[in-house]
Amino acid sequence: MSKHDRRDFLRRAIGFSCGYVYLPSLATLIFNRQAFGSDSCSTQVDNDSPAFIGLDLRGGASIAGNNVIVYDDKGELLKSYEGLGLPSALHPQGTDKINTSIGLPMHADSAMLRGILQAPATVQANTNGVVICTRAQDDTSSNQLATAPGVHLAGANGSFAALVGTQASASGGNSITPFMTNAAPVRITDFSSGDAIASIASVWQQQPERMAKVITALNKLSFSQLEQFSNLGLSEQAVAMMKCGYLNAEQMLLPQEGLILNASQDTDVSSIVNFQQNPAATEIAYLVLKGYAGTGTITLSGYDYHDTTATTGDSRDYAAGQTIAMILAMAAALNRKLMLHVYTDGGVSIGRQATAVTGGGTQVEKFVWVGDSEMRAAAFVLVYDPDGRPSLTFNNDQRQQLGAYKNAGDGTINLQPSQHQKIAGDPVAQAQAVVANWLAWQGKPTTVQGLVQTPIGDIDDYIFIGG
Repeated sequence: MSKHDRRDFLRRAIGFSCGYVYLPSLATLIFNRQAFGSDSCSTQVDNDSPAFIGLDLRGGASIAGNNVIVYDDKGELLKSYEGLGLPSALHPQGTDKINTSIGLPMHADSAMLRGILQAPATVQANTNGVVICTRAQDDTSSNQLATAPGVHLAGANGSFAALVGTQASASGGNSITPFMTNAAPVRITDFSSGDAIASIASVWQQQPERMAKVITALNKLSFSQLEQFSNLGLSEQAVAMMKCGYLNAEQMLLPQEGLILNASQDTDVSSIVNFQQNPAATEIAYLVLKGYAGTGTITLSGYDYHDTTATTGDSRDYAAGQTIAMILAMAAALNRKLMLHVYTDGGVSIGRQATAVTGGGTQVEKFVWVGDSEMRAAAFVLVYDPDGRPSLTFNNDQRQQLGAYKNAGDGTINLQPSQHQKIAGDPVAQAQAVVANWLAWQGKPTTVQGLVQTPIGDIDDYIFIGG
């Protein structure tokens, strides 16, 4: 990369690595502050605008059947769920095998549900959801599933950062995004990342000449050095800049007076922070729900769990459920509406050997996972409202589902009914539908024209919530 290219890289706030558009977090934060303007930055949150978080389960998690109940194109239970990991004894034909505590029908023996139910009952009662039966290629970051950048383009902005995420990528997560945005996420690695955001923003406002030095320093890095720098957390980047003399340590380590961007220091959410063991995920949820970040993406790894057991998969699903519970509980504590999109790169296939796992309080038998299977993929969306459970409405369809599975029960996605055909076969359609519903929840026009290169057409066929 030439000196001219590096300058252009920083000026435009974008660069390219492994197919991603990205920017080192420190420079991203500076760029976003420049773009928004210090006068437009406010710590006040517009509670009428739902917060948005994407949860990216890297590896191909088992969502359909094993965790979330899926139906055929007539809205009926599948004849068999064996292809989705459930022996006949766990078929959800009995009401005791379907749990609707969070509105979205989930299997009563779902490990993910057990994690979610750690959220208070009052939070569960104000939650609803929709499952999306859709293909996603196995074990790849090339699925265009990431929705947080699209929600940012649709109007979600934060007072300090446009986007935050756990990964140094254009989406902030594992999957790429179909949305055309140059706003790169600030990478969050722990609770101290919030303090770093506040400190850097303060220095930028009060002494922009110091930030000009940072830009100059980054401009001198080679492409490989920029790539290494982008993989550091925001706090680590700040330390590196301090060591080089570009930032003053006292200024960088002291947050703005009276402003808390560190979830572990906020007494309103301290009990929730102690409950969750993932600092980066908790901090991202906090920054987004407080309005300091526009949207956020959390990646959880370890979901490529086809190791000829069912126990590894259930343990990972339980961890995902705990993260979901934390996000929902924090939304309640901060009195904020929330839309949460849970997606994954692919699905899993079963072996006919069953093994004992912990179900809804008892030991149950589930089939073991033996391989990848994108035809068994799915995603889901949860919506939370502190004022009560959101009502869902579908055009010509009363199921809490987009797309459908074949009634043969082998886990092969059916492309019917016709109004859900594209969403079943195209991850890009799923991403667009989620953004459109975020807009619809606010009573705004649901067009995604201009946000993506190829809009899916009549978006009204995919709307499940209204303002």
